[in-house]
Amino acid sequence: MATATPPATTPDPQPADNSPTKTEKVMAVVIAILCGIVAALIAFILTRHLDGTMLAGIGASGTSFLAVAGFIAWIEEKLHLL
Repeated sequence: MATATPPATTPDPQPADNSPTKTEKVMAVVIAILCGIVAALIAFILTRHLDGTMLAGIGASGTSFLAVAGFIAWIEEKLHLL
């Protein structure tokens, strides 16, 4: 009994207008989020090292996350990755 083989899948072709693919857009968002997480962690550790309270550390890390993730997303948008 012969089994049918499924058709081979091809990777997403690059659009003709040279815009980023869905995978590239997702990767750009993930990079922005990871940069924000690293900045938040550094801000929290630095705040606690300088004898800041827990609330100050959380506030600094949240602010740093929003600032860095937003900045990276803005840069990616200017580079036409988003």
